[in-house]
Amino acid sequence: MTTKLKVVADQSIALVKAHKKKSITLAGVTGAVLLVVGAVMLPGMPASSPAPSGTPHLPWQSGTSMQYGPSGVHEAGYDPIWGTGGWKAVDLLSDGSTGHAPNSVKAVTGGTIDGVCDDGTTVAVKMGGFIYAHLLKNDRLVIGHSFSQGDELGQLKTGTFGTKGKGCGYADQSPGWFHLHLGFPNTDSIVFGDWTLNLSEEVWRRGNETRKVNQWIP
Repeated sequence: MTTKLKVVADQSIALVKAHKKKSITLAGVTGAVLLVVGAVMLPGMPASSPAPSGTPHLPWQSGTSMQYGPSGVHEAGYDPIWGTGGWKAVDLLSDGSTGHAPNSVKAVTGGTIDGVCDDGTTVAVKMGGFIYAHLLKNDRLVIGHSFSQGDELGQLKTGTFGTKGKGCGYADQSPGWFHLHLGFPNTDSIVFGDWTLNLSEEVWRRGNETRKVNQWIP
């Protein structure tokens, strides 16, 4: 099936955000994150996410599919605020039609949110060793809120949104389409349920099955 979405990634900007009591310099921001808002480290907040709870699961409704985005494995971004330099990410797409995942992001592991980016259009959070980007704002997406594995984090922004060089991310996608920018530490491979993503090959595997970019999982 031909994808109806073009994911825009790997852009770089430099931004200085000034406050009355402090200034924060964000340089070389890459990937889906271009401008950080409301992601200040609070006193006593851990520098990294709490340890994940359980083996990661796919972040969508069981029994449905999402499309592996055309960017394959790419830079996750967020390093200036979350120390995630070197992290990787994949884009997972759907239009919510029959057999395709509905617009509902599930927590791949249990964890507590320890980073939030909110530009007024979309929200990105860091939790349990993962980054979830392009979410719509809701009252659960705040620092300190905990989720169990499989809990719904929220819904994703549909259609084209954002502006190149501004905001927490942007995408050029057809009406009704949505995608999750899912970030994680750079390792040889990462397991999601019975699927394994090989980061260097950019290929998903389950037994003898494989999924490459633009193909649907499972």
